[in-house]
Amino acid sequence: MGRLTGIAHFVSEKAAIEEKMDSNALRKAKKEAEEDRVRREQEKKMKEEDEAEERQKGKDVDSEKSTVVDAPADAPADEEPIRDHVKLCQVLIAQRMQTQFESRIIRRTIDSLDYENKPILNLPLCHKIYGVLQLTERETVIMSTLVKYVKDRCATLSLNAS
Repeated sequence: MGRLTGIAHFVSEKAAIEEKMDSNALRKAKKEAEEDRVRREQEKKMKEEDEAEERQKGKDVDSEKSTVVDAPADAPADEEPIRDHVKLCQVLIAQRMQTQFESRIIRRTIDSLDYENKPILNLPLCHKIYGVLQLTERETVIMSTLVKYVKDRCATLSLNAS
């Protein structure tokens, strides 16, 4: 967006370097997230295999006294919290950009108010003007194509609905 609006920073070499660094950081975060997911799956599989092995040993030693004890429902999960590496990386990138442009870039809307709680934009009321236009040949072709597309689309949708 900054390049489109012509903000000097976003067309500079520094911005290009930052963009490359951000892309590399996101790529690395995605790789780390995938590695973490694979590692957790492997740990879970190994734990399940160990538990199955322990149950089997318990049955072999004393099959009459084998009991299964479930963990209490309110027991905390022993898995580490899943870290979303990509989201963390995106937040860090956004925070860096915010600090660079703090108090310089402001998002305004039609309803934005100034420091005195007055509307920033005082737009006049909308006045509709009706008139007849003479379209050029090119405009007529474009309109005809669009009308045909919409009619075909409506016919297709009505057939699918029935």
